[in-house]
Order: sequence, then C-alpha cells, then structure tokens
Amino acid sequence: MSTLLLHPITKRRIEYLFKSMPPNLLITGLPGAGKYSVAMHLAIGNESIASSSNILSFSEKPITIENVREIISFAKLKASYKRFVIIEHAESMTNEAQNALLKIMEEPPENFYILATSTHKEFMLPTVLSRMQELSILTPQVSQAVQFFKDTADEAQVRTLYLMSNGQPGLMTSLLHNNDHYMYEYIDLAKTILINNTYERLKTSEQIIKNKTDIPSLLYALIITTKGALHTAITNNQDSYKSWQKIFKTVLRYSSIYQPA
Repeated sequence: MSTLLLHPITKRRIEYLFKSMPPNLLITGLPGAGKYSVAMHLAIGNESIASSSNILSFSEKPITIENVREIISFAKLKASYKRFVIIEHAESMTNEAQNALLKIMEEPPENFYILATSTHKEFMLPTVLSRMQELSILTPQVSQAVQFFKDTADEAQVRTLYLMSNGQPGLMTSLLHNNDHYMYEYIDLAKTILINNTYERLKTSEQIIKNKTDIPSLLYALIITTKGALHTAITNNQDSYKSWQKIFKTVLRYSSIYQPA
C-alpha cells in the first residue's frame, strides 16, 4: 500500500476491507482524493483475482441503463474467482440505472463486487446508498505528503502542491507529474480574478461565459487559491488576513450554492 498516499485511518480501513470485502462499497471523498486509485488497489490487489480482465470499469458520465445492463451480464458470468465492477462518478447514474443496479445489489452473485466512487453521494438514491458500505477517503496530513514525495520533490514544492490540491493525494500526484494539468490553468485564472479591479473582473466574467468555462473547476481553483493566500497571511502575521478570510468565506458560499446537476 506504499504506492498510495493515505491517511492512517483510511489505510487501516482498506487493510480491513482486504480481509472482509462487502459486495457493495461506496468510496467517497473530495475531488482529487484518489478514489479511483483506491478502487483499483482494492480490486487488483486482491489475491483471489485472476487478472485485470476480471475488472469492469465505467468512467463516463452519466452512467446509463445500458451500462448497468452490461454490469448485469458481467455479474451472470460463472467464475470461481472474484470479479469487480468499478463505477466512477456514481452520483451521475440516472435514476433508471440506479434502480436497475439495485437488483444486483440486493442479491449479489458469489465472488462479485461493486466498487463505486462519488464526490456527491447526496445525489444518489437512498435505496442504493442503504445497500452500500462507505469508505471515506480522509485527507492525509502535510507531513505525510512531504515524506511520501521526498524522492520526487523537495519539501517546499510538496507544501505548495498540498495547498494547491487542498491536500488531495490524487490531485497532488497529477500536479506533480504533469505541468500541463488543467488545474494550473484554472489556478492562474483564479489568481487573475482575485487581483483584478472590478472592471477587469467584469471583463473576465464575460470571457468565462463566452468560453463556457468549467465553473466547478474554477470555483475549486478559487477555493484553494484563497485558502493558500489566507494561510500565508496568517502564517506571516499580515493584516491582510481579514480581507482574505472574507474572500474565502464568500467563495465557499458560492461554491455551496453551485452544485452539479
């Protein structure tokens, strides 16, 4: 499990799941938490699995009834080894798809497991949630991240990436190894918005609408940018921390209002 950066509590939960895997598991966490990596680790790392061909994975959005029919067909295959279905963005499943999936969840075949990931489980049907155990991916401490990435980045870089990623291991890893990661673009845009005057912000807003910018990604970039600025101001005992605190609370408020459909 050394290949994954995990909070100690999350690590212990995963170790237990290897010993006693529920047929239906929901892996939850913030964006960039590494939910899919954990799901793959649970599947591929299982000793009873024959090969990665025994894993059926869905990452497209939304998850449709056609996808679930494929899952049902996969579940009906006779096998003595364990088979896993990984459903990313489970909250994107249509109601029709969720209701169809219930049939398998209520009476799962032997050696068959569903591993679903979600950032917004509140958009899933209560009947589906009630049949799933939950594994919450907790945010590791910055000291863990420094130790984990010590062979690939210096401490200052890791601490910067920790702030940029809100401490989420999946996003931290992507930012570290991919200088062209899309979040860098949104972070630059967030910084531009924050330092601009009112007129320039209006012009930027028009451009955002015109370019059909990914609003959730921009809001996330604004959160981590203002959080980083607030952290720096407090650490350095700067008077500006009150202003950054107000901006940070405003961004959080708008982020909670804007939820994905």
